[in-house]
Amino acid sequence: MDNPDINRNIVKNKFKKRIASLAVLLSFVLIAIYLAQKILPLVTVNNNTQQTSQDKNDSPFQNVGVNQKEQLLQDMKVFFVGGDQNYWKDWNYKQKVIFAHIQEINLINNDIVATINPPPYERFSQKKWSLHVTCPRDKSIAVSDKNPLDSVVNYNFNILDQAKIGDILIGYCLEEECINIGNKCYLVVRD
Repeated sequence: MDNPDINRNIVKNKFKKRIASLAVLLSFVLIAIYLAQKILPLVTVNNNTQQTSQDKNDSPFQNVGVNQKEQLLQDMKVFFVGGDQNYWKDWNYKQKVIFAHIQEINLINNDIVATINPPPYERFSQKKWSLHVTCPRDKSIAVSDKNPLDSVVNYNFNILDQAKIGDILIGYCLEEECINIGNKCYLVVRD
């Protein structure tokens, strides 16, 4: 005759073994997932780095900046040299830039005094206007006034460190009153 206590112990032992096996299996799965998350991105980055800069010792992050730089140049084509003829029609501060012809620079306050033209027909157009400059470094580009779309002078810098009286700062008004200029910034440098 079977002893009920022995049967219960056998069942308990089998149950404990299955739980232990499941715990070990789960641990292996979690370790595999963790390693896959750590190793696969490194392999992908290494493969991409080899493909994009085989003969160079460039950082894999350099292409991020190049893409932003190229995007800024592409954006310039819309409103600048040979761009969209209808760009200034229905000007809107949220979507379209201004041209600020720099007359004074205050490095302490990050301000400039400029004559803004274009856009035409805005209350601040064709007047001396004070603007606070809040251009992000990674969205700032300086180009030559001789050939703006093909001659980048600087990229990823503080606009006011390079701006001079007579240069043109192109950017977006950050509010309807156009007290702050920023977002994407284009400095057209007079040579």
